[in-house]
Amino acid sequence: MNQCDALPENKKKIIVCYVLLMLGTGVWQLADWYFGKEDPLWHLVFYFVVMPVLSFLLGILAGDLSNYNTCTIAWGSFGTIWGRGPGKGRSIVTVYVNPERYTWEFLTKLDTFTVEFFPPEYRKALGYLGTHSGRDGNKVAVAGLTPKEIGGSVTFAEANLTFVCKKLYQAPFERKNMAEAIDKGFYGNWEPHWMFVGEIVEVEDKR
Repeated sequence: MNQCDALPENKKKIIVCYVLLMLGTGVWQLADWYFGKEDPLWHLVFYFVVMPVLSFLLGILAGDLSNYNTCTIAWGSFGTIWGRGPGKGRSIVTVYVNPERYTWEFLTKLDTFTVEFFPPEYRKALGYLGTHSGRDGNKVAVAGLTPKEIGGSVTFAEANLTFVCKKLYQAPFERKNMAEAIDKGFYGNWEPHWMFVGEIVEVEDKR
Protein backbone atom coordinates (compact mmCIF):
# COMPACT_ATOMS: atom_id res chain seq x y z
CA MET A 1 0.00 0.00 0.00
CA ASN A 2 1.45 3.38 -0.99
CA GLN A 3 1.21 6.58 1.06
CA CYS A 4 -1.66 7.92 -1.01
CA ASP A 5 -3.75 4.79 -0.34
CA ALA A 6 -3.21 5.26 3.38
CA LEU A 7 -4.68 8.76 3.40
CA PRO A 8 -8.23 9.21 4.76
CA GLU A 9 -10.77 9.69 1.96
CA ASN A 10 -11.53 13.30 2.95
CA LYS A 11 -7.82 14.14 2.89
CA LYS A 12 -7.59 12.78 -0.66
CA LYS A 13 -10.49 15.01 -1.76
CA ILE A 14 -8.81 18.04 -0.23
CA ILE A 15 -5.52 17.24 -2.00
CA VAL A 16 -7.25 16.82 -5.39
CA CYS A 17 -9.13 20.12 -5.01
CA TYR A 18 -5.96 21.89 -3.90
CA VAL A 19 -4.10 20.65 -6.98
CA LEU A 20 -6.93 21.79 -9.29
CA LEU A 21 -7.07 25.20 -7.66
CA MET A 22 -3.32 25.66 -7.82
CA LEU A 23 -3.26 24.65 -11.49
CA GLY A 24 -5.92 27.25 -12.27
CA THR A 25 -4.05 29.90 -10.30
CA GLY A 26 -0.80 28.95 -12.05
CA VAL A 27 -2.38 29.42 -15.48
CA TRP A 28 -3.67 32.81 -14.38
CA GLN A 29 -0.26 33.93 -13.07
CA LEU A 30 1.57 32.67 -16.14
CA ALA A 31 -0.80 34.53 -18.47
CA ASP A 32 -0.51 37.62 -16.30
CA TRP A 33 3.29 37.49 -16.55
CA TYR A 34 3.21 36.86 -20.31
CA PHE A 35 0.67 39.48 -21.33
CA GLY A 36 1.18 42.10 -18.63
CA LYS A 37 -1.74 43.74 -16.82
CA GLU A 38 -1.57 46.87 -18.96
CA ASP A 39 -2.08 44.92 -22.16
CA PRO A 40 -5.73 45.26 -23.30
CA LEU A 41 -5.53 41.76 -24.75
CA TRP A 42 -4.77 40.37 -21.30
CA HIS A 43 -7.89 42.01 -19.88
CA LEU A 44 -9.98 40.34 -22.57
CA VAL A 45 -8.32 36.97 -21.94
CA PHE A 46 -8.78 37.32 -18.19
CA TYR A 47 -12.44 38.32 -18.14
CA PHE A 48 -13.71 36.16 -20.97
CA VAL A 49 -11.46 33.07 -20.77
CA VAL A 50 -9.72 32.68 -17.41
CA MET A 51 -12.50 33.89 -15.11
CA PRO A 52 -15.30 31.83 -16.70
CA VAL A 53 -13.15 28.69 -16.44
CA LEU A 54 -12.37 29.32 -12.76
CA SER A 55 -15.92 30.39 -12.00
CA PHE A 56 -17.52 27.12 -13.04
CA LEU A 57 -15.11 25.35 -10.73
CA LEU A 58 -15.77 27.04 -7.42
CA GLY A 59 -18.55 28.82 -5.55
CA ILE A 60 -19.22 29.84 -1.96
CA LEU A 61 -22.42 30.14 0.08
CA ALA A 62 -23.25 31.54 3.52
CA GLY A 63 -26.52 31.62 5.44
CA ASP A 64 -29.45 29.22 5.79
CA LEU A 65 -32.35 28.39 3.51
CA SER A 66 -34.35 31.35 4.81
CA ASN A 67 -31.61 33.90 4.17
CA TYR A 68 -28.39 33.25 2.28
CA ASN A 69 -26.22 34.52 -0.53
CA THR A 70 -23.70 33.04 -2.91
CA CYS A 71 -20.91 34.16 -5.22
CA THR A 72 -18.19 32.62 -7.31
CA ILE A 73 -14.56 32.92 -6.26
CA ALA A 74 -11.27 32.50 -8.05
CA TRP A 75 -9.00 32.97 -5.03
CA GLY A 76 -8.68 30.30 -2.37
CA SER A 77 -6.59 27.46 -1.01
CA PHE A 78 -6.76 24.20 0.90
CA GLY A 79 -4.36 23.21 3.65
CA THR A 80 -3.86 22.43 7.33
CA ILE A 81 -3.22 24.69 10.32
CA TRP A 82 -3.46 24.96 14.11
CA GLY A 83 -2.72 21.37 15.06
CA ARG A 84 -0.27 19.93 17.57
CA GLY A 85 1.88 17.08 16.28
CA PRO A 86 2.17 15.28 12.90
CA GLY A 87 -1.17 14.72 11.18
CA LYS A 88 -3.04 16.75 13.80
CA GLY A 89 -3.56 19.92 11.76
CA ARG A 90 -7.08 21.10 11.08
CA SER A 91 -8.09 20.65 7.44
CA ILE A 92 -9.08 24.09 6.18
CA VAL A 93 -10.35 26.08 3.24
CA THR A 94 -9.24 29.70 2.94
CA VAL A 95 -11.26 32.02 0.71
CA TYR A 96 -10.79 35.67 -0.17
CA VAL A 97 -13.85 37.88 -0.65
CA ASN A 98 -14.07 41.62 -1.28
CA PRO A 99 -16.37 43.73 0.94
CA GLU A 100 -18.18 44.90 -2.17
CA ARG A 101 -19.62 41.41 -2.54
CA TYR A 102 -23.00 40.86 -0.85
CA THR A 103 -21.81 37.44 0.31
CA TRP A 104 -19.15 39.20 2.41
CA GLU A 105 -21.89 40.52 4.71
CA PHE A 106 -23.00 36.96 5.44
CA LEU A 107 -19.48 35.61 5.87
CA THR A 108 -18.54 38.23 8.46
CA LYS A 109 -21.63 37.55 10.59
CA LEU A 110 -21.99 33.76 10.42
CA ASP A 111 -19.96 30.88 11.84
CA THR A 112 -20.43 28.46 8.93
CA PHE A 113 -20.03 28.65 5.16
CA THR A 114 -19.82 26.17 2.30
CA VAL A 115 -17.53 25.86 -0.71
CA GLU A 116 -18.89 24.08 -3.80
CA PHE A 117 -17.42 22.57 -6.94
CA PHE A 118 -19.58 22.12 -10.03
CA PRO A 119 -19.42 20.06 -13.23
CA PRO A 120 -18.57 22.01 -16.41
CA GLU A 121 -22.18 22.05 -17.63
CA TYR A 122 -23.01 24.60 -14.91
CA ARG A 123 -20.48 27.13 -16.16
CA LYS A 124 -23.21 29.44 -17.49
CA ALA A 125 -25.18 29.31 -14.22
CA LEU A 126 -22.07 30.06 -12.17
CA GLY A 127 -21.15 32.81 -14.57
CA TYR A 128 -24.51 34.44 -13.89
CA LEU A 129 -24.05 34.14 -10.12
CA GLY A 130 -20.62 35.70 -10.38
CA THR A 131 -21.78 38.74 -12.36
CA HIS A 132 -25.03 39.58 -10.55
CA SER A 133 -25.66 40.64 -6.95
CA GLY A 134 -28.11 39.01 -4.58
CA ARG A 135 -29.01 42.53 -3.43
CA ASP A 136 -30.82 43.06 -6.73
CA GLY A 137 -32.97 39.95 -6.88
CA ASN A 138 -33.12 36.17 -6.72
CA LYS A 139 -30.14 35.37 -8.90
CA VAL A 140 -30.17 31.72 -7.79
CA ALA A 141 -33.63 31.18 -9.29
CA VAL A 142 -32.58 32.92 -12.51
CA ALA A 143 -29.46 30.73 -12.70
CA GLY A 144 -31.67 27.64 -12.30
CA LEU A 145 -29.89 26.23 -9.24
CA THR A 146 -31.53 24.44 -6.32
CA PRO A 147 -30.51 25.41 -2.76
CA LYS A 148 -30.61 22.75 -0.07
CA GLU A 149 -29.67 22.52 3.60
CA ILE A 150 -26.39 20.94 4.66
CA GLY A 151 -24.63 21.06 8.02
CA GLY A 152 -26.54 24.10 9.24
CA SER A 153 -25.69 26.00 6.07
CA VAL A 154 -26.63 25.85 2.38
CA THR A 155 -25.33 24.20 -0.77
CA PHE A 156 -26.76 23.53 -4.22
CA ALA A 157 -28.20 20.21 -5.34
CA GLU A 158 -26.33 20.64 -8.63
CA ALA A 159 -22.89 20.83 -6.94
CA ASN A 160 -20.96 17.59 -7.15
CA LEU A 161 -18.61 18.38 -4.25
CA THR A 162 -19.38 20.50 -1.17
CA PHE A 163 -17.19 21.37 1.80
CA VAL A 164 -18.98 22.58 4.93
CA CYS A 165 -16.64 24.87 6.85
CA LYS A 166 -16.72 26.19 10.42
CA LYS A 167 -15.19 29.64 10.44
CA LEU A 168 -11.99 29.85 12.48
CA TYR A 169 -10.64 33.24 11.47
CA GLN A 170 -11.50 36.35 9.47
CA ALA A 171 -9.55 39.52 8.82
CA PRO A 172 -9.08 42.18 6.15
CA PHE A 173 -5.81 42.64 4.31
CA GLU A 174 -4.20 45.78 5.72
CA ARG A 175 -2.62 48.21 3.29
CA LYS A 176 0.21 49.04 5.70
CA ASN A 177 1.37 45.42 5.45
CA MET A 178 1.13 45.21 1.65
CA ALA A 179 3.92 45.56 -0.85
CA GLU A 180 3.51 48.80 -2.78
CA ALA A 181 2.96 46.85 -6.00
CA ILE A 182 -0.15 45.28 -4.44
CA ASP A 183 -1.40 48.31 -2.53
CA LYS A 184 -1.14 50.82 -5.36
CA GLY A 185 -0.69 48.60 -8.39
CA PHE A 186 -3.54 46.17 -7.74
CA TYR A 187 -5.98 47.81 -5.31
CA GLY A 188 -5.51 51.53 -5.90
CA ASN A 189 -8.80 53.06 -4.68
CA TRP A 190 -10.41 49.64 -4.32
CA GLU A 191 -10.97 48.27 -0.80
CA PRO A 192 -8.78 45.19 -0.07
CA HIS A 193 -10.15 41.68 0.26
CA TRP A 194 -10.89 39.84 3.48
CA MET A 195 -9.55 36.39 4.30
CA PHE A 196 -11.85 33.74 5.76
CA VAL A 197 -10.38 30.51 7.16
CA GLY A 198 -12.82 27.65 7.70
CA GLU A 199 -12.25 24.19 9.14
CA ILE A 200 -13.77 21.45 6.99
CA VAL A 201 -16.33 19.69 9.17
CA GLU A 202 -18.38 17.86 6.52
CA VAL A 203 -17.91 16.78 2.89
CA GLU A 204 -20.61 15.81 0.38
CA ASP A 205 -19.09 14.10 -2.63
CA LYS A 206 -21.38 13.07 -5.52
CA ARG A 207 -18.72 12.70 -8.20
